[in-house]
Amino acid sequence: MQFFIPMIPPTITHQDKKIRAFMRGGKPCAVLHDSERLKAVKQKFHAYLAPYRPEDPLTGPVRLVVKWIFPAEGHKPGEWKTTKPDTDNLQKALKDTMTRLRYWQDDAQVASEIVEKFWGNPCGIFISITSLSMPSGSDNIRKYCHIAAGRLAELLQAADRSPAYVVISADFAAELRTMLEAAANENQ
Repeated sequence: MQFFIPMIPPTITHQDKKIRAFMRGGKPCAVLHDSERLKAVKQKFHAYLAPYRPEDPLTGPVRLVVKWIFPAEGHKPGEWKTTKPDTDNLQKALKDTMTRLRYWQDDAQVASEIVEKFWGNPCGIFISITSLSMPSGSDNIRKYCHIAAGRLAELLQAADRSPAYVVISADFAAELRTMLEAAANENQ
């Protein structure tokens, strides 16, 4: 799934908090709350992201690509934006909103993340979400890769004892090829 949200990306990030201090049981306490500006950003994200949310939350690992395109006023379109806000701070409110909208079950599922920010026209936020789930039959591939890794470890340990095994490693390459071909055939 991919889409473009035409908007001026917010520069208010999840770090824009208010502190509320009080006494509890004679001890000072403090609680952080989203500032009014941050609440407005999250509401804006909610309004823009809601139409694109999937019917069911994605399961398994996902790759999230986000390109933050800021108005190019005084900059060349396509030029990297190297000023604040930082990309990690931009992402937090966006991902939290996507989690609340049930794009996925938990933003911990974002196993791969690519974030870019640059100047351009039109400005906005490009978002691409891709499932990283393993194809069917991947258990066989994992099993053979595990076996191959074990064989490689054996050969490397043996190489410490005898340099002849380094030359014999061509045999290992043939054995590995056979195992991977067998896994591929089982998946068909």
